[in-house]
Amino acid sequence: MSASPGPARRSDALPGRSDGVDTGPAAPPFLFVVGCGRSGTTLLRAMLDAHPRVAVPPESYFVVPMLRDADRYGPPGALCTEALLADLARFASFGEWGLEPGVLAERWAHRPPRTVGDALTDAYRTYAAVRGKDRWADKTPFHVLQMDLISQAIPAARFVHLVRDPRDVAPSIVRAPFGPDRLPDAALYWRRHAGRGRELAAELGPDRVITVRYEDLVADPEPVLGRICALLDVDYDPAMLRYHERADELLGGLRVAGHLGGIREPLRRDGPRWPTAPRREVATVELLTADLLEAFAYPPSGVRPRPTQRLVAAGHRTRWWARLRWRRLRARLRRARDRRRLGHRAQGSDR
Repeated sequence: MSASPGPARRSDALPGRSDGVDTGPAAPPFLFVVGCGRSGTTLLRAMLDAHPRVAVPPESYFVVPMLRDADRYGPPGALCTEALLADLARFASFGEWGLEPGVLAERWAHRPPRTVGDALTDAYRTYAAVRGKDRWADKTPFHVLQMDLISQAIPAARFVHLVRDPRDVAPSIVRAPFGPDRLPDAALYWRRHAGRGRELAAELGPDRVITVRYEDLVADPEPVLGRICALLDVDYDPAMLRYHERADELLGGLRVAGHLGGIREPLRRDGPRWPTAPRREVATVELLTADLLEAFAYPPSGVRPRPTQRLVAAGHRTRWWARLRWRRLRARLRRARDRRRLGHRAQGSDR
């Protein structure tokens, strides 16, 4: 690993600096922690943010929408930063960062970002710099579905795809305040995210994506965190395992944080919980995720499902994918409608 410079000074984030954001070959890596919800991404965020050089803001639900609609802000090199900042400020998730849009406005007045990807990168960079840090990362689990879009828009993007045994994840999703509330749907939710993450990891290659199993992270964290730190071009720091000492700071200001309280405790190097779950639940999850269980090297339980369970699982799978295809179609139609509206408004303003 190459030697890393010392922590950034707080003055790096002051409005008016002309350094802008470096997006060339020497640009600092921009790490994205992705995966299915309830797979340990909050724990990994806490560990990374405890590093003296790394800052990870709360989940950022504006990145994908703004990259998808990049055309509305103008061509590269001629962005309308006022419109970009106005849209950014409307996202509740950006409000949780505690970063005033005016800080970015003053920075960009001196050196405007060339692309929307550059602008978003600079927002993360500024978040890190005001905390005296010189590396930044994102932890928004559903970005696992959009690693291709992000990697194209942000050449410095690197990804950690965090995977956890679905026999533990699916029951946790059912209990969470988000996502499916039935076990078969939760298992298929995991399948969609973990499966897409695996596909995109193969497409983007090991230089851009590493896959980490949650179970390996908690069983032997130092070498796993060392691999992750290498993606950020920083050295592992023991402070990463003292993340729980800063839990209140990480959770403060979040709209929904009740299900994240586990990071207030030191790391528990325990094993999977599913072996004590009801056999029927284990069999249901395995029926819906068996091929990916094998792909991620999770051993089968040996539980033999009944024929009726197989039929029920097949029905759940068919209904789930039909609903997903319908949601995707509606989303495409909605985005097309929004683009047409923006086009009509632009034509009207030119008259």
